[in-house]
Amino acid sequence: MFKLVFWQKTVLQIGFIIAVYFALDWYRSKDMHAAGDSLEQTFMLPQLHQGGQIQFRQVPFQSSGKRQLLYFVAPWCSICHLSLPNLEAIYRQGADFDIHVIVLSFEGPEQVADMVSKLQLTLPVYMGSSTLSSYYKINVFPSFYMLSPELEIMSLGLGY
Repeated sequence: MFKLVFWQKTVLQIGFIIAVYFALDWYRSKDMHAAGDSLEQTFMLPQLHQGGQIQFRQVPFQSSGKRQLLYFVAPWCSICHLSLPNLEAIYRQGADFDIHVIVLSFEGPEQVADMVSKLQLTLPVYMGSSTLSSYYKINVFPSFYMLSPELEIMSLGLGY
């Protein structure tokens, strides 16, 4: 009898934790664009290259013909710092999709350059703006959109 009660309580607690996780995930991502939405507005963003050079590029890239991962981060976000090396590894292995890291919520280009240098990133890193953040409805970091070649949202998510 004791073992049955113990396992019932344990299963209930685990179920509760899973329910809370999914409720929080839904709540944090409810304001993002939905899968299937088309993101046709483009932005000219400064792209930061190693060595600190800046070049303006259009995001998202309509001419690539590949899926695109738009990965939104902030320099102060510790989860972003943990996830970016994994994204860098995927980029170096030659992913079958384009990867674009867009940095939001930063104090200046030096802060972004510092993050790129510290993490030794070679993938494309862009400095975003509050307008871009509003358009993509980003309020949690990291967040991402996977876009089809037609710029429709295939999937989206946010980190913890």
